Amino acid sequence: MLKSLFESRFAVIVFASSVFLLYNINLERLTDADELYHILAAKGLLETGEPSIGEDGRYWRAYPLTWLVAQSFALFEPSLTAARLPAVLFMTALVVALFAFLRREAGPLAAWLGAGLFAVSPFAIGMAQFTRFYSLQGFAFFIAAWLIYWSVDRPWSLWRAGATVSVAGPLLLLAVDLQPTTLLGIAGLGLWAVMAILLPWLFDPAVPRRSKHFALGGLLLAGFAAAGGFWASGMLEPLWQRYRTTMIFNELQGDNFLFYHIWYMLYYPTLWTLAGVITVAALIERPRLTGFALTIFLVGFVLNSFAGAKSLRYIFYAQPFLFILWGVGLAAMLRAGRGLFGRLRDQLEPVFAQLLRRPAHGVASGFLGLVVLSVILVNPAWLRSATML
Repeated sequence: MLKSLFESRFAVIVFASSVFLLYNINLERLTDADELYHILAAKGLLETGEPSIGEDGRYWRAYPLTWLVAQSFALFEPSLTAARLPAVLFMTALVVALFAFLRREAGPLAAWLGAGLFAVSPFAIGMAQFTRFYSLQGFAFFIAAWLIYWSVDRPWSLWRAGATVSVAGPLLLLAVDLQPTTLLGIAGLGLWAVMAILLPWLFDPAVPRRSKHFALGGLLLAGFAAAGGFWASGMLEPLWQRYRTTMIFNELQGDNFLFYHIWYMLYYPTLWTLAGVITVAALIERPRLTGFALTIFLVGFVLNSFAGAKSLRYIFYAQPFLFILWGVGLAAMLRAGRGLFGRLRDQLEPVFAQLLRRPAHGVASGFLGLVVLSVILVNPAWLRSATML
């Protein structure tokens, strides 16, 4: 009965409601200076019809979010809670989308682990209570990635390709417009799509070797032609300058390519240290899904690590894909460890029975459960999440 409830649609509703309520805890906490861009511009939008700040200022960046904040002000009243409500809604939608995606592709256990860990992470809580564009960016990028993943998994057709591009394309453009670091995520998504389409064909023994050589040669020539075009047009240098440019407040981190590694080690020392082992388990369990998430996260992680500007906000678009890896991998490890868990429980039971002088089957099971739980709870991320709330 517990298993059926755990896997039911009602559980999804409970999960979504719990996430929404979680992000509303202490929503009136003190504002961050960056939030004022949208808060003041939203007030100006209601008063003048433009995202004005003061008499002469106009803040057009991430205008869709400013417009949503203005609608929230109009529907309720200007306050920090109303300003942050769009971010709460989009973050809740992102977590629920992650849950639904994992549930469909890897089963309920992976969904609860992956989406659940992401939902209570400092990354998600911080962006859910932040009047800025990151939750909308993350949601748009994730839905676009899901659509492309779904499309590549099916036989090619002009109708399906057109439908995917018509929906995923605007979502990706929106995400890039909100935060240009999305381009790094698109690089990973594009690399995965090319590999997912090309590799099965290249390793198909029925395809003539000459055709494979011709295709690879064509791709190399296209790559060189694209690079040459960027160089000749003069676009390559400004793109590189933007990639490596560091703001004054971020200058000390410009060449620190260990920046994100250090933060993951601080927040999730257990899971990050075991990331390789967890990924292997995930690959064995769900190779295609794991390859998808691993490519997007790994490309984003490396490219962001060598970029000039660094912040956990800049890599937020890639965070859900890390938790996909953890959700699938941990679920596989838990299923594989059932027999080991049972053997350890059977060996612990007489030990506790001798200590308590009575049958201790439940005590042994509870003790092992606490041990497994402690592996996750010892990670400081939960302390950070609780502090933020």
